[in-house]
Order: sequence, then C-alpha cells, then structure tokens
Amino acid sequence: MQQWLRREWARVALLCVLAILCLLVAQAPYEHSGRLVVSLLNVGQGESLFIQTPSGRQVLIDGGPDASVLEELGVVMPLGDRTIDLVVLTHAHSDHVSGLVHVLDRYAASGILETGAPYTTKVYSAWRDAVANEGVTTIQALPGRRITLDKDTTLTVIAPNSARAIAEKNPNNASVVLMLQHGAVRMLLTGDMEAPVEQRLLSQGADVDADILKVGHQGSRTSTTLPFLMQVSPRIGVMSVGAGNTYGHPHRVVTERLANLGIPYYRTDVDGRITIESDGTSFAVRAHK
Repeated sequence: MQQWLRREWARVALLCVLAILCLLVAQAPYEHSGRLVVSLLNVGQGESLFIQTPSGRQVLIDGGPDASVLEELGVVMPLGDRTIDLVVLTHAHSDHVSGLVHVLDRYAASGILETGAPYTTKVYSAWRDAVANEGVTTIQALPGRRITLDKDTTLTVIAPNSARAIAEKNPNNASVVLMLQHGAVRMLLTGDMEAPVEQRLLSQGADVDADILKVGHQGSRTSTTLPFLMQVSPRIGVMSVGAGNTYGHPHRVVTERLANLGIPYYRTDVDGRITIESDGTSFAVRAHK
C-alpha cells in the first residue's frame, strides 16, 4: 500500500512539474525580447491588430465583429494579463468596434485613441458607454499626433483631421490612419479608408512610405489604388479577411495589383493569424494557420 502511495505521489508530482513547464513554455514567446511583435488577429470578416513593443507595452487597434477577439488575445497576450496600454478605434463600423465592447468588459485600458466622430448605432452607443464606464483618458486622433510607445517605437496619426471626421458621411473615410515605426521599420495601418482619402493624402504630400502595408478595407476594390500603392511601396501586404465572406474580399483587382507590383501578401482567411516581428532593422512574418 505504501509503495502504491509513493508511486501515486511521484506521478502527481511529475504531472505538476510538467504543468509548470508547459506554462513556462507558453509564456516564453511573450517575454520582452527586444523585438516589436505585431499580430493581425484572425477575427473573421472584420479587423483587429495587436502590438507588443520590445519592453512589453501593448496596443489593440480595433476589435473585429464579435467576441472572437477575446480568444485571439488569450493567445497573443501573457497568461493572466488583463491590461492594455492603448486601445484604438479606427472608425465606428461594427466589424471594427463590436469586439472592443467585449474587450473593455474583460480588460482594463489605460488610454483610448479615436476620432470622436458621432455615429448612431446600438453597438457604437455601447462602445461609448463602455469607454465612459472605464473612466479612461481619451486621446483625439489628430494628424501629426505622435504617441511614443517605447524606445524607438512610435505611432503617428496620418489622418483624419477632426473637422473632416465629423463631417464625413462615410465612416470608412473617417478612419484613423496610423504609421507604426520601430527603428527603421515602418508599417502603415490604414483602417478602412477608401480611394478619396488615399488621393487626398497623396495630394497633401503625406509621408506614407512603409515597409509593411495593412491593406485597406479587407481588400475591398474601393481601397489600395495603384497610385497610393506605388507611393507606399511596401515590401509586403497583410489583410484581415473573413473566410467565405459575402463581400468578395479581397477583390481580384487588389490582389492582382499587389501581384503585378511584386508585393507578396498574407490574408487571415488563408493564413490565419499573421505575426510580424522586427528588431528595428529587419522584420520576419509568420502565419499561424
């Protein structure tokens, strides 16, 4: 009997050690390795992007169409972490804001970045209530506003200006457009902005040159025009797309445009979550199917 008990205790102890090792391995990718990690989350037909800086600061840009963002955050964030330094809402459409309502219910945000443009839907009202309940500092997205996230890591607002965001009838064209820069590596985050905004940025001489392009509006034909794409001149493109979506995203015109310019691209409906890691000089891309 005693020998059996000893064997059982040894088995339990071994299982405990293995469980601890598994937790340590699970945590290992999230240690502060000195690299920027950007994850385009696989949230279906919508968009959500998570940034972790070399020192561990975290930014969530949009939340996708539903609570699936919570499962994705559970993978890319350290176990038990319930805080996010900055939450960004690019615009008020439900495929970007709905998931953020769930996020603020589970996570504490230290800051919110948005345009503040009015929009009258139930889900946007729920977002406004969630922000008010959070009691968090809200930063208005204004062109040229730069947020220092970390040493050598910044987010700079490219568009829109506040008056245009308020007057814009199409929320896509009131999207917050951001340049994420880590060292020499730049990533342009376009929200759902469409051709008129792309043209306006080009006419204004906006600095949109980037190594990585987050392709606009889930690859819709209304975005990623040829002149804009040539000005950005990205080395790769990434896009959030829902499998079997009824919109026809990404549109063949956009994918052909990328291919004709020799720009490889990744898409969440095919590649799953897409992770970009950078040391500030170069970057690497991984797909998590």
